[in-house]
Parts: sequence; C-alpha cells; structure tokens
Amino acid sequence: MRMPPSEVIDLAIRAANTSPCAKSKRGVALFFIDDGGVVRFSSVGVNTPPGGLPCLRTEACAKRCASYCVHAEQRALCAVRYGDPLSRLEAVHVKTVDGALVPGGGPSCLPCANAVMDAEIAAFWLYEVDDPPRWRRYTTREFYDATAAHVGLWRSEL
Repeated sequence: MRMPPSEVIDLAIRAANTSPCAKSKRGVALFFIDDGGVVRFSSVGVNTPPGGLPCLRTEACAKRCASYCVHAEQRALCAVRYGDPLSRLEAVHVKTVDGALVPGGGPSCLPCANAVMDAEIAAFWLYEVDDPPRWRRYTTREFYDATAAHVGLWRSEL
C-alpha cells in the first residue's frame, strides 16, 4: 500500500477542518482493514484546547499551542471503540490550510509518539514534505524512534 485508503484520508481532512486552532489544523483518523479487506473506521481526533475551552487565537496561544492543546493523535486514541483490534489499527495524520491537505514535517511530537507507542497500534501515516510530497507509513516503533531522534532523545540515553 503506497498510501492510506482515500476514504480515510478524506475523513482525517474533514476532521482537521473542524479544529478551532488558529495555528495549525490537524486531524487523525484511526482505521483497520478487516479480514474481508473492508476498511473499518475506529475513531477520529482533532487538535483542540482541553475540555471545550476556546482557542484564544492570540500570539501567546499560538506559541503555547503544542503544550496547551490536546493533540489529534491523543483525542483519536482516547476515542477508540471498545473491541477494535489495537494491534491492527493504523493512524492517518493530516494538516490542512484553508481546508486543503498540505504536507507537514516528519515525526516531531514526543507526547504523541509516546501515546502511539503505548497504544501499540500497527502504523502511523504522515503526508510529508518531499519532492513531490508523499505519504509515508511508519511502524509504531519507527515513528517513535524518528520522533525521539528529532527532539534529540536517543534510546541509548533511556
């Protein structure tokens, strides 16, 4: 599979576009493919302030967004339906600008990598800046290791 199923990408984009975040609209859709080859959705998440608090849309809010908001990955993992096979779930992460999918960077958020690693899902898809932009599938371990390297945390230090 060179890219996640289009219906999963579309769902993640629709979710991202509901985010009230003024800095960066992000969405995640969790899915798995059942034994019959049918795509099954488990949950979606968007980045938003916690507990229904508003996005303040200020410069100060934007600077603290990464630590203030609940990230889309975290929301989606919290909403996984009971009984869904975690070890078969894959996450599609998107970023939108003006309602359209745009490429982002590679793995970079350690709290989200920790949540993904702890949930032991199968894979994490990112639409990354490249020439041309492309979808990249990471195993959970690859996603975690790439994030740890990005933030300067090496496994040998753990």
